[in-house]
Amino acid sequence: MRALSDRELIRFHVQSTNQEYADQLKDHPLGKDFKFLAYAYEHVWYGERSLSDAQFERLMTNFQDFYKAADGV
Repeated sequence: MRALSDRELIRFHVQSTNQEYADQLKDHPLGKDFKFLAYAYEHVWYGERSLSDAQFERLMTNFQDFYKAADGV
């Protein structure tokens, strides 16, 4: 979140939720990707779901691609 805040894509607040950040990014080209990644994170972390190695690799690639794209903004 800090990287997105530093690039002024979101307004970071310690008590904000991923949904609130997704709302801030809804009109930005990265908004859809952020929403997907936030959903995936919450699904695994709070849903206590496990990922296969292939699923993990795909998500990791998606996260890396997202942050690279955010760096280019």
